[in-house]
Amino acid sequence: MNKRTEYIFGVSSLIGLLISVGLTVLALRSGNYAPDAGAMIISLGAVNVVLAIVVVGALLKAEEHWKRICELGPAGQLKDERIRMLIGQSELARNSGFEVARIIHNIQDQLRDRINELFQATEDIDNGHPPTVEELLDLQRTNEMFYLFLVDNLKIMMDLLTGRRCAVTIKIVEGSEGGVFMMRTFMRDAASYRSRKTADSSAAEYPYYDNTAFREILSGPRRSFYVSDNLGAEATYANSNPAWKRLYNATLVCPIRMQLNGEVPADRREYSVLGFLCVDNREGGLDRPDCIELLASVADSLFNHFLMLDHVTAAADRAIEEHTAC
Repeated sequence: MNKRTEYIFGVSSLIGLLISVGLTVLALRSGNYAPDAGAMIISLGAVNVVLAIVVVGALLKAEEHWKRICELGPAGQLKDERIRMLIGQSELARNSGFEVARIIHNIQDQLRDRINELFQATEDIDNGHPPTVEELLDLQRTNEMFYLFLVDNLKIMMDLLTGRRCAVTIKIVEGSEGGVFMMRTFMRDAASYRSRKTADSSAAEYPYYDNTAFREILSGPRRSFYVSDNLGAEATYANSNPAWKRLYNATLVCPIRMQLNGEVPADRREYSVLGFLCVDNREGGLDRPDCIELLASVADSLFNHFLMLDHVTAAADRAIEEHTAC
């Protein structure tokens, strides 16, 4: 049905509406609230004509649509379904993009507040006026809750980006007497905690080189992340957890670090690494620029918070020891 025919149908509908309204107004103005049979018949006839035109127009349009699909055959129907699916995916991507942006904003909002609190506490400690033991312990609890908030929100974000159910973990780098970096789980998202807590308790600490991702970032060719959507196909991948294949087959790891030696060639850069943000799932979808950049941006922003939290935690430990000694 062409534009001209559609125009005719539209004008016909408008004329019918105007006739009905005109007759009604005429009846009211003449004080005839119960119009005679002739006027009623004319009004109903006009309405019926307009309805008939509209129905015929709709049928012609539907017939044209199905005729086009029949001419194209199954391929045409599939094409229409594909177009509808793409429109739906576009709308979903738009909504997901907004939700990801909102999550990042929420994380940065909370991180700003926590850093400000820790900054005030570290200044007081350095000036010889440390907070009370109760205040220090309250700061610790508040920031532990922040990290739970962080991993839970990162899980939601990575679920949206990948379309898979992800698990998020914060790993801490700790020194040892032998000079070997040791890894420890600091925080897991609430959804994956129950299925992973056994592995965390059986290996509370383990050398960094027992995990390929940590080894390549800490002692490899200065990698800024480690990612794989199919760890089962990585012949050299190693993990300290013997049951890792039951839990995931894809991972993305970004370090919480800061460069120490300014503008130098990549092979000579030195970093202070405090920990790692780790994401994994069974199906993949992590080896993408948006996933990598978003997770790395959050990891970078955590470095100063980690430093100040460690400072406050050490002060709390000293205060508790002094209080106990008294």
